[in-house]
Amino acid sequence: GNTTSGVAINTGRHRVITTAVNGQKLAISVDGVTTTAGSNVATFSNGENTLYIFARKGPDRYCSAKLWGLKIYINDELVRDFVPGIKNTVAGLYDMLNDVWYVSQSVKERHNEPQVYIDYVKSTGSQWVDSGVLPGPAGNVTPAITSMIIDADVDITGGNSDCDLVGMGSNNFEPMKTYNGKYSAYVKNSYETTSGVAIDSGRHRVISKAVQGQKLSISVDGVTTTASGNVTANSNYNSTLYLFARHGPDRYCSAKLWGMKIYINNILKRDFVPGIFRHAARGGSGRRSEQAGRLCRVRRIQRQPVG
Repeated sequence: GNTTSGVAINTGRHRVITTAVNGQKLAISVDGVTTTAGSNVATFSNGENTLYIFARKGPDRYCSAKLWGLKIYINDELVRDFVPGIKNTVAGLYDMLNDVWYVSQSVKERHNEPQVYIDYVKSTGSQWVDSGVLPGPAGNVTPAITSMIIDADVDITGGNSDCDLVGMGSNNFEPMKTYNGKYSAYVKNSYETTSGVAIDSGRHRVISKAVQGQKLSISVDGVTTTASGNVTANSNYNSTLYLFARHGPDRYCSAKLWGMKIYINNILKRDFVPGIFRHAARGGSGRRSEQAGRLCRVRRIQRQPVG
């Protein structure tokens, strides 16, 4: 249902809190005065869509507003803590909780494309990229994630004998890695599958598939190997996938990357290509990589390009 407060817009600065809890009435509070809807909140059926600010996702129903700050809680846990700021002369919102800078989509379209697309980006073995992709599993996200496919154009050139090109922490999900110097994949409770292709052997197309109820597989240039066990839901899939390292970060991987696609439930969620941006990349650890190269999201961009 819908609930409307007695406070009109364009009446100055207010503290506004909305609360949507399954099985309880939707509520909105303005400066401490609360009104509720006539019916209870039901389970959300379209949880894959992200929340927009200043508009409804589409985008449409744009809103003119001054914003001093915004917090978002999911299941009583703070997941976003936005404050206004200016970065590189562009105004936006800084998420203090996750250390991420957000700008208007229209600004992104003007400023966030790389100046030059380049052939590949290279990690030297001390950098990483947070993809922002949460692997799952069923029960931890809505809708449930039942399959993940990673398609990379890559040359892993070094690192530890057990290092991650794509990985999540705590030995749970390492869908693209090396083992004993060969291309490999690992999912907890699904064992490990290792190809016959050694790292540092040139450029390859590597595809890993983790589909619940099926055997974990890795394909290098069309030749596929599979694990002995099936992929199962895991309650510890609770951190995002890193590139060039395992989420931690640790198990750094030295690699050249020409591009990478990440599919969730057969829907393309990330399409990374290398580029050079207006502000030269920094060395050292963090979301930057060598030679001022960075990865940008070609499709479904939700934040500034990561790199």
